[in-house]
Amino acid sequence: MGSILVRNLDDDVIARLKLKAEQRGMSLEGFVRERLTETSVVSREEFVALAAAIRARSRPAAMPADADIRAVREGEPDA
Repeated sequence: MGSILVRNLDDDVIARLKLKAEQRGMSLEGFVRERLTETSVVSREEFVALAAAIRARSRPAAMPADADIRAVREGEPDA
């Protein structure tokens, strides 16, 4: 498992996170881990949008023309 270090968090932010963790009977680390895990889940809409963006950047593979396919099947040279 990886670790991250978040620098320069405002003291008020840390205090609010500690309070929320306390209210849930959790450690600050456990609370933050849970929140990061929840927010990193990709929704169906986000996945569909990402797939569409990737698809738009990808060019379809060029398909040989029917004549080229027939030539290869029939063993014609230069096909």
